[in-house]
Amino acid sequence: MKYSSIPYLFLSLIVIACSVSKVPKQAETEVEKALKETHYYRLFTDATKNALIPISRKVAISMFNACIVDYPERAAPYYQLSSIFLSEQQLGLAREYARKAVIRDSSNYWYKVHLANIYQMAGEHKKFLTIYEPVHLLDHKN
Repeated sequence: MKYSSIPYLFLSLIVIACSVSKVPKQAETEVEKALKETHYYRLFTDATKNALIPISRKVAISMFNACIVDYPERAAPYYQLSSIFLSEQQLGLAREYARKAVIRDSSNYWYKVHLANIYQMAGEHKKFLTIYEPVHLLDHKN
């Protein structure tokens, strides 16, 4: 009699295990989104640390590009890449990435100032004034 309840116990455990392991698709996607987001922020933070060390900038560039692959709509990696290329005197690439940052977040004051400064360094004074004048007026309202 002792052993006659074992099959029922075993069957009960299987039913419970199967019902617990069924996670709705929506919950799985929420977990996947959270993991992807965590990965992005970890990668972005590590890239920012590497960008501060001149010999590690190539690693930082690679990491920021990986951030862009995951979230191409976010402006911060483009801004950071622009800053790296500006520090390496590569105005063309710095301008390209600064433009992309401003396109993705046109309300960010610092992205606009950064792009305006690049235009000024490149001798593109009309473009500099086009960006700088509205930003400068906005700055004086505060």
